[in-house]
Amino acid sequence: LNLRIYSSILIFLVFIIGTGSFLFHLFGNLWSLIADTVPILIFIILYLYLAVRFYLEQTQVISFFSIFLFLFLNYSLSYSGVEEVSSYLMALFSMLIIACVAYRKNKRDISYGLFLTSLIFMVSLGFRQLDLFTCAQFSHGTHWIWHILNSILLYTLVILFIERKIRWILLWFIRHVRQKTKRHIFQRFYWIRIWLRAVISFQRPYPSLSGTARFLVKVSVRYY
Repeated sequence: LNLRIYSSILIFLVFIIGTGSFLFHLFGNLWSLIADTVPILIFIILYLYLAVRFYLEQTQVISFFSIFLFLFLNYSLSYSGVEEVSSYLMALFSMLIIACVAYRKNKRDISYGLFLTSLIFMVSLGFRQLDLFTCAQFSHGTHWIWHILNSILLYTLVILFIERKIRWILLWFIRHVRQKTKRHIFQRFYWIRIWLRAVISFQRPYPSLSGTARFLVKVSVRYY
């Protein structure tokens, strides 16, 4: 399969994951639980295969072996008292390991992207576990933050596979904050400059009050 088909499958799985999660929270029975968990596991296994196969440029044998190793460790970890989040922990460990290997291979864009998604996933898991303690005191809990961060996580992973880099998201965020800050500062000094010009023009010999008013209205309309 080519990369375009793999990308389409990942996008389709994200849609199925969202649908399954919606159905589970709506009905909360066995079939909706299966619809919620199975697509997530399929996405994790597929992305692990794609990451080893294309990010690390390994053979199909090694890629399939990584899936076997993942399932084996996941099965072993489920007996250590964390069976509820064993798959998530193994997915997090896998992303960190692949990110480190990609960094050693000088694939910095892939490495930074996986480190970023790992950070998002750690925060997401933290809010998921925190919900078990806060739900009794806080009616809304923190489970909704888990879902929001996971949607960002899935989006970031898919974009990383399609574009092979993720820095543009960080650059866009930094640029967006910088533009907002500059606009806020410019807005303050803009109006100070406008009013100073208005005062100076009004204090000139033979001032025109109507001309000054028209000038302020014209500037205000242009600004907004």
